[in-house]
Amino acid sequence: MAGRKTILMFDDYESEPFEVTNGLDQGDPPSSVFYAFYNADLIAPSLNPSELKSAFVDDTAFLVAGNTFQENNDKLSDMMTRSNGATEWSISHNSNFEVDKFALLHMS
Repeated sequence: MAGRKTILMFDDYESEPFEVTNGLDQGDPPSSVFYAFYNADLIAPSLNPSELKSAFVDDTAFLVAGNTFQENNDKLSDMMTRSNGATEWSISHNSNFEVDKFALLHMS
């Protein structure tokens, strides 16, 4: 995955070509398979039966079960911030989460 370049274009601006130093080509057919290996640590099964993690390429879902919204929020926060949690994975894999795209859905 070396030697890849891209150009940014918007409005009347066009950048000079520059090297892409991370990520995969999204149009490459095996990229979804490669990403499954790449994010395997992020979605590895939890020993806690009230936690579930799932992903399709770069869309990831963390699901928890609890008795209250606060309990669920605490569990989700823990999944992000604990040792070897999602935040550490994000840093070690140079794969920043778009926190503004996060969503919480509470169901009863």
